[in-house]
Amino acid sequence: MNTHDTYSPGFLLSNVPGALGFYPTESVLLMAFHEHADNLRLGPIARCDIADAHDYLPEAFDAVSAGTDVVFAFIVSHRPQQSLQWLVDFLYDFRSDDDGREIDACWHSPEIAVGQPYEVCFGPQQFAGGAQDPWCEGTIPSIINSPSMQRWVEQGQLPEVSRAAAQSFYQERNRFLCPSHRAELESIVGREASLLSLGRCLPPSYPPHDLCRELEVEDIPAFIELVVTRATEADWTLDELLRQPGLLGRVGAIMGCTLTRDLAMGALLEAPDAAATILLAVAQSVEGLSRWNALTIFAATQIAQGLPMIAGTVLSVVLKEEPQHTLARLMDKGYRAGLHDSLVDSLRDGSRLAVVNLAEEPESPLGNCG
Repeated sequence: MNTHDTYSPGFLLSNVPGALGFYPTESVLLMAFHEHADNLRLGPIARCDIADAHDYLPEAFDAVSAGTDVVFAFIVSHRPQQSLQWLVDFLYDFRSDDDGREIDACWHSPEIAVGQPYEVCFGPQQFAGGAQDPWCEGTIPSIINSPSMQRWVEQGQLPEVSRAAAQSFYQERNRFLCPSHRAELESIVGREASLLSLGRCLPPSYPPHDLCRELEVEDIPAFIELVVTRATEADWTLDELLRQPGLLGRVGAIMGCTLTRDLAMGALLEAPDAAATILLAVAQSVEGLSRWNALTIFAATQIAQGLPMIAGTVLSVVLKEEPQHTLARLMDKGYRAGLHDSLVDSLRDGSRLAVVNLAEEPESPLGNCG
């Protein structure tokens, strides 16, 4: 294994904020790697609060270890080392129920910041080379220059300072809707989602919108394509979309029924940049299944744009609000296993299949609109 400084634990830690989308604190990290020649290539990363390690670790380990060769653990905490010994012992003794694999090495660092120290807790004998061995101890190098941060820099963004801060943006609600208008929009979305689930034609939207005329279920893909095209040509910002309740209600209704959501996914993923803004505006304006579906497809648009680290945060928000959301759970599992491109391809395939099935069986039930 290459022990060059650029492949030290400090280098690996410097990549964590860019990979997760925030700076984890009081956390256990599992980082999986593929062995390539004499180097390690970073694979999936999982994180949990220290307090949740016993419950979360088995599932997280199985997710990140699948198809990878090495799994490292990192403890990020300002707690005194003696108060973390139980955690070190737990990680050292851990064995996967699936295949008996174990954690190959573990390090501790008080926080992920430039110049912060790290030191090995346990690992193979070749890591124990003393103070001159970067696999034994050292400091965290530049974070902004880490490979995982380059995607953020290219987008003109930076990771949030904490997981809570990263999640908070996706928990915001439409500030342009007063409580009474929000309740009215919610009622419209629920009613139209129910009509769609019965295969009924939707009337023109209320409030009126020039794109939202009568809508048959089979016309949903074309309608979504029209909306995405308009958003792209007009370069709508999030604030501009948040001021269009008629459009938000119509897309929200489509997101409120499982099959109609699937019918819309293909067109949304064909233009992920514009679709992301539309879906985020919908998620901030509606509640329940419509919101969760909008956020879940939004997560897919982030993966399609090469920003899977944002997708992980968004999926965590959905599953915090609705732990049983089927699509979000499946995507989260695939995300944590590093199957990013496969996730988006599967959604596109699923959308194409939904369109074909509807054409072949137009009278079949359209599914849940709860």
